[in-house]
This record gives sequence, structure tokens and C-alpha cells, in this order.
Amino acid sequence: MASNEDTVINGQVVNNLNEPYPKAVDLDVDYQFTTIYGMTITIVKSDGQIALKGKLVPMIMVQDMWIRSICTNFSAKQNNHFDHFLSAKSASVLTNVKWYDISGSPALLQLQAAAKKNGGNLSISLAVFFNTQVVPQIMFTNFTLAYVVGTIGISSTNEPLMFSGNRLLSYHNVEQPDLPLNSDDSCYQFQVSGSSHPVWMYKAPFQIDSESQRLTVDLSNAISQNLDGSLRNLGELWFGVRDDVSGCIQLIGDKPIPYLEADWYSKGSIADYILSDTENEKLWTSPLHVVRLANVTILSDQHQFQSSNSSRLIASCSKSGVFLQIMLQEVPRFIRPMNYYFGRLEYKEEMTVQLLLTEFGRPVENEIIDVFLTSSNSVPTDGVLAAMPKSTTNAQGIATFVFQAANKIPFPRTYSEPQLPCKKMKLPINGQLYTFLYNASGALDVNDFSDDINFLIGTNQIAIRGYSYFEEPVEPTWVDHVRPIFSQYAHLYPVMRGILDLANYTQVVLPRNMHVLNYSMSLDFNHPSHMPVTRDIGTKMRSMILKWLNQKPIPKYSSSSNPYDTIAHETCIHPCVADSVVALGYTERFFQTNRCQTNCLNPSQDTADQYLQKLYTRTHFPRNGRIRPLLKLIQSYDTDVCSLENLKLQLQQAVELEFATIPPYLTSMYSIVEGCNTIIYQKIRSVVTHKMQHLLQVANILIAIGGRPIIDSNITAPSYPTRLPGGVLPNLEVTLERFSREHVYKVFMGIEVPHNLSIDTYNPLVFNDTIGQFYQEISKCIIHHGDSIFKQSQTEKQAMWSHIIKVINDTSSAILAIQSVTHQGEGAGPTQSNSKIKIIKHKLAHFYSFEEIVCGNCLVSNDEGQLCYKGAPIPFDPLGVWPMQRNPRKDKIPPNTNCYTEAKAFHGVYRALLKRLQEVFDGDKGVLDMIAILESLGVHARKVMWTNLSPPSPVDPTEYPPCAEVTCGPVWDYDWD
Repeated sequence: MASNEDTVINGQVVNNLNEPYPKAVDLDVDYQFTTIYGMTITIVKSDGQIALKGKLVPMIMVQDMWIRSICTNFSAKQNNHFDHFLSAKSASVLTNVKWYDISGSPALLQLQAAAKKNGGNLSISLAVFFNTQVVPQIMFTNFTLAYVVGTIGISSTNEPLMFSGNRLLSYHNVEQPDLPLNSDDSCYQFQVSGSSHPVWMYKAPFQIDSESQRLTVDLSNAISQNLDGSLRNLGELWFGVRDDVSGCIQLIGDKPIPYLEADWYSKGSIADYILSDTENEKLWTSPLHVVRLANVTILSDQHQFQSSNSSRLIASCSKSGVFLQIMLQEVPRFIRPMNYYFGRLEYKEEMTVQLLLTEFGRPVENEIIDVFLTSSNSVPTDGVLAAMPKSTTNAQGIATFVFQAANKIPFPRTYSEPQLPCKKMKLPINGQLYTFLYNASGALDVNDFSDDINFLIGTNQIAIRGYSYFEEPVEPTWVDHVRPIFSQYAHLYPVMRGILDLANYTQVVLPRNMHVLNYSMSLDFNHPSHMPVTRDIGTKMRSMILKWLNQKPIPKYSSSSNPYDTIAHETCIHPCVADSVVALGYTERFFQTNRCQTNCLNPSQDTADQYLQKLYTRTHFPRNGRIRPLLKLIQSYDTDVCSLENLKLQLQQAVELEFATIPPYLTSMYSIVEGCNTIIYQKIRSVVTHKMQHLLQVANILIAIGGRPIIDSNITAPSYPTRLPGGVLPNLEVTLERFSREHVYKVFMGIEVPHNLSIDTYNPLVFNDTIGQFYQEISKCIIHHGDSIFKQSQTEKQAMWSHIIKVINDTSSAILAIQSVTHQGEGAGPTQSNSKIKIIKHKLAHFYSFEEIVCGNCLVSNDEGQLCYKGAPIPFDPLGVWPMQRNPRKDKIPPNTNCYTEAKAFHGVYRALLKRLQEVFDGDKGVLDMIAILESLGVHARKVMWTNLSPPSPVDPTEYPPCAEVTCGPVWDYDWD
């Protein structure tokens, strides 16, 4: 136990700090068997410094699950959501444990020393129970929030991987006493017992250290709760052991179990006792009990009662005249898996499961254990078999079983996709689930738990998903092989369509998407970004998809057509569903610029509109007061300002500048309703991708000259509405708003105006102040210094992203990198080529790409070489945009609402993105992990976009809820609390 001065006290346990979020994955659609993949556990000390970090071996979330909290008088619909009242116990191991500075924590120093003696791994045991606040308007959001109580200790190779403790207290075969129910406990009959008699206590693993004679019992998932999360007052509880002669129960220790004390949860809900010699000896041959003093008056809420169930009373050996009632008793013979007892198998693949049998914590040798199939509905019934249904335990009490996918499994199961407008599609479900029960003579028969939730959902059984038989084709095609698989995920996860529509060939074969698919589908099965996240395709099917993605020059569409024929002008096709076409007659009340009309553009003579012109000229200092250090370099050609320190400062401002544009673009992009305005969505998404590349590229330049980019800071992170860093565009206020053409015109085009458009040729005394000008100053200062400022030792710290992000090691590479930034976005003309007037597909400068959206037509070249907004239409449906509040902030969101909960969840992912970016800037190579977090941010953003700002009535999140006057919107402020 740590002392109050120990730095681990009041610390934090964090999962996946600065990494992609872990994934909760069901083994099968019919049996949840939910498992956490890709979780990293980090302990942060009270001083904010990391103490240790370890990788969690995939852990089942729903072991030993029961309905722990009382039921209440909700409506019938809400009562069906009984998962609000569940609790479960899970255990696993932390591997690859990395220790940091723990000198201020004697407890962690002891843990580290003990771990090194046992192979270095740590054990972790968690009890999870839901947040059961009775607030109807947030009930359907808060079900994702839960309390976690647990412990971290030493892991040993001779202990079960996913079961803590070597002995078990259980409610089984215990007739727990009748205790009065409150008037609002009307549906308590849904307890694990399956009857009207409630289960007050459930299960508790424990162990006894024979050397120290210490009894340690984990009660974190054992005691029933009230609806507010507090533990049910069951009266005075004690541990005890029965006397074989008199039958009375001898109480252990000199004080009861302190489960009602205020610090019970903070101590991990662990009861710890030092046994006497007699107690220690007795408990190696007799079962442990948890008992309740029956004749103690208990105050429970407003109810006062005294138990009178004399038929269940047992005398106390310790206290004269005191009677006891058994709440839990030990299962003498305890059988459980040693290793993974769930998995996935291809045809002819095998997996080994070991079962451990102990009696009073000691291995039982030469005992026969049986396994038998229980999933009789699987087709075929013999798809997965145990090679031998019986096995004998060895000296360690372990029996070994080999399971094999012995026979070919078809695709017998399908589900309908009702959302398709033209027809219902029957989509195949890959594989079948095979579950097996196990039992040993004298052990607790799992069939005795047939009324237990864990039996009903199969979480305490051996479960194997046999993949459907698949023959890998020699030359896979989209139509015949890949589309049937990808379409399934496109329909299962419609929220992803705005990021990547897996049912759309032209989107899938875009280089950036193929790169991400290749990366994610090649990741380790346990990686949080592994794709598909459901982990329900086998190695052969995955191999086929990867083979298809790597076909040259482009993945094949079908066996009978040229793949190039299928690539239509996808950027100028409106894909909204038929129901939305009617809304296209409604047009946004926004005037188009003169440039959108009959006049065509000549890049050498092009100028900005009068409205935009005022944003780029200034005769005053920046409103945000942060003037950039190299400003005078262009104004007066004063090279004295071009010190190395000033260059670093302006490159830091470049990092801030690039990032400051990303939240406004993403906010508008996220506000677009899924399935509508997809051309506009993809155009904004393309600009955001460029901005992320620019951010990493300018950070690399700063790193190359010995600087350190800072992004994870409340000083550098933007707060909206804002002005751009470095005094750029001082008259432009950057706001967060839902998508509209007017917002694109007034803000996005304002940010991205090319340098040559902003010059006022009629007033040379008025200085233009665009992003292009900002980068010109940096380029000139780099050229002034030359190669001497570049440090070759810094190249290893630079961010890498395929061939897109360049390594900076000299003046030439730095200037080329800046040119790629300015030509692609800021400071560029209509194309990236100044020598010819033409449109290069997918390479239109950002300003003109945004103006295409405003004008409603693609920019094309006519026969005279002029550029005109007369190309294919870019339609805009105003009804396809969520009515998001302007400039969302935490202080504008009512607390205790769905909006508050979803916005806070979004903000947590945003902060994880900033932390990951900072790690990349500091030399970590996990750029693709950063991209995975960014994609996760989009999923949370869509939730916050469709959530009403005011407290709504409960809605089903799988359907679009009705729009209120205003919806919530993402909060980009650096600090939440």
C-alpha cells in the first residue's frame, strides 16, 4: 500500500495516451464476447509525469457479468436497456512494460523490482460498471461512460492469462437472505438468478499467500449497487470459515469488510487480512465464506429492517448469541482457461486451449476434463471440433485441448440492408461461431449457471469463430471479389462514408485511400488501427484484398473491362440519394462573385474581388499583437532581422498558421450531412489533407535548423474566433461555422488568396499581407543563411509520410518544400504551372478550388486558353448541412446534456491528436497513428454535429435524429476543465 507522500497517489491511469484509441470488438454478431484490442495502459503520477506504460493483451470486457444496480421505473423502452445496470470483471496482462522515473514512488519501485523477478510483465484486473445517472435526456449518451475499479500487480507465467486470483467466492448454491426492496426496485427480477429473488452479492476471486499468511479478496465486482453507483448497504459483512464439528462459522479478523468506507473504490475494492496460523491452515482444506450479521439493524435509505429468515441462520463461533447468513461461499474446485479461450480459425487451422483445475488453490493432477459443443445452430455443426473431447490434467493441473476448423464452412447467414433506396441487399456474414462448455468431476458444473447472463451470451465458454471457406483468386477484381466484401462494411458503418465510401470504386482507388487501406490492413491483428475493425475476415481474404490493392497500374475493376474506363469525373457528380434531389430546388441566399459569371480568368491579370481585397492589405499592426519577426525583411530588405533565432520564431508561427486553418475547414466539412454534398465534402477534405502535409513539412524545416515545433500548448493552439498567427491577413476573423457558400467565400477564400491576386497595383504604398508573403520572408531568410544552419543530425527526427513529406537537409530542399506549400495552396495561381494555362486534375490551388464551390461549377479551360467556371456542376443542397451553432465553446453548452457529453468526448480525441502531433514533432515516427486519430476525430465530430444543443428527447443514434433549431458542434479550445 502506498503512503500519502507517494507520487502514485492521486495519479491517473490513461489508455492509449497520444495513440489511436483501442477498439472494442465482438467475436460474432450473435454472441458479443466483446474484446478490447490495441490498448496501451499508462500510469501518470500526481506530478503529471509518466511512471510506466504497457501493452494490454487483448482482454474480454464481459467476463463475470451481472445486473448489479437496482432497476427503476423508467418507461418500458428504457427498461429494455438493462445494460445501464450491468457490471463485469475482466483480467489480462500488460506486456512490453516501459518504466520511467519512479523515484518518488516507493510503491512503484517495489512493483518494478517484483516484476523483474517474474519476467517483467504486469497483471491487470478491472471491474467495469455503467454510469447509471437517472437523467432521462442524457441516458442514451451516458451509457458509454462507466466506472472502472481495478488493480495492477505481478504477472506470472503459471497463472491464468485472463482470470485473477487462484480461488473463487461465488453466489452459486447459496440461498442469500431476503432483504427488503425499495418501491422503485420494480424490475429487480432481471437479476442473474432469473427469478424474483435478487442476488445481493455475485463473485469474488481471492488468493492466500502461504508465506505471509495474507488473505486478499477482490470484491470490485461482488456487491450490488444503488442506482447512483453507491454500494448497497447489506449490513455488516465478514469473512469466515465453517467449523467441521459444530457447523458454526468462525469469523476472520477483528473487523468487518470495510466496503461502505469512503475510500473503498480508491483502494481497488480489495479486502486484505493477515490470517492466524489456525485460520491459514484451515483455509487450505475448507472453503472461505462471506457472511452477514443477521441480527444487526440496518438503515437503508428510509427503510429500517431486521432480517428474520431463521431457516438460513448459522451460529457464529466467535460471537456468542450472534447469527450469520451466508452471502458467498468458495467453489472448492475451480476450473478456468489458462490462455486464450476464444479465437478465429481458417479452414484446417488449429488453436490450443489449456484449462486449469485447482482445489483450494492447489493444482489437481490426473483428473479428466470434458469439453462439449453447445452451439447446435451452427452450420455445419462439425465446422470446428475438439480433436479429443477429453484430456487429463498434468502435475500443474493443466489439461490441453486442440480445436480445429475441420470442415468447410459456407456463408449460411445473411442480413438485409434496408437503407438502400432501390432494393434490399442480402449481405453475407463471414463464418460461424462454435462454443464449448467444459467440466471436471467435482468441479462447479457450468451447466449449473444456465440462468447466468454469462451462460446466455457465452462469455465464460470456449468460443471459436470458424471463417467461411474462401478460395483466393489468381487475379482478384473489384466487381467479383473486393466489392462484395467492402460493400458490407460500407453499409454496416455509414458514418464512414464521409471519410471513405468503401462501396465506391473511384474513391477506393484514389492513391491516398489505397495507401491508408494498405497500411491498416497490413497491421498486426491486435493493433488499434487494424482494418477491418471488426476483425471478421480471415488471412486468405485479407491477402486477396492486399493483392488487389497492389495491382499495377491500378486495381482491376472487372475481368471484362478496362479499369481506366471506370474512373469517371467523380469530383463533379452529385451522389445524393433520390429523396434529397427535391431539395436541390432550394438555393442558398448568397450572391455569387462576378468571377463566377460570364467573364473568364486570365491568370496573369487576375485580381480578387473588392470584398476580399480589404482582407489582405493593412496599414496597421496585427490585431492579435504577435507581429512576425521577419516582417521587415521584405518591407525594407533589412537582412539584420534575419537572425537564426528570428527564423526559428517565424517557422514556429508557420506551424501555428497551418494548424489554425484546419479546425475551421474540418468544422464545415463535418457539418455536411452524410451522403449529401459529397463533391463539396471531398474538395474540403482534399484541402485539409494538404494542410496536414504543410504542417508536417514546415515543422521539418524548423527541426532541420535545430528548432523544436510546439503544437500541444494552450499558447500555440488556436481559440476561435481568432486572427491568424504572425499578423497574416489582419482584417480577417477566422470563425467556426457550419458549411455555407458564404462562409467559404468570406473566410476560406480569404485565407487562401494567392499572393499575386492580393497586390494592389494602384497603391504600391499599401503593403499586402498574405500567407504567400509570409513564406516569401522565410525563403529569403533561409537563402541568406545558406546551408550552414542545417544540422544533419536532425534528419532522423523529422516526420516521414511516404513520399509526400520531404526530408530537409539543406537550403535547396527547404526552398523546394516551401514552394510545394505555396504552390499547392497559398500564393499559387489557378494551376501549379505558370507556363501553361490549364487545369491539372486534383492540383487546383486552394483558392480556386474553394471558388469552384462558391460558383457551383468546375473551373475549365476554353478554346482561347481562358479559365471559366463553366465546367461540370458542383451542386449544393442547404438541407444537407447540420444547423450547428456558430463558434462552439464549452461555456455555450448546457451541462448534463447529450451535447455536453459528446462535445467532451470529441475534445478528448482532439487533445489526443495534439499530443500525438507533438510526439511526431519530437521524433516519433507514428505519423499514420496520428492520421488514425484524425479519422477517429471525424467519427466523434459527426456525433456532436447531429446532437441537439438543448436537451433533446432520446433518439436512436443509428438513425438521423430530427433537426432542432441548433445542433451542438465540435469544441476546439485547448482546455476543457
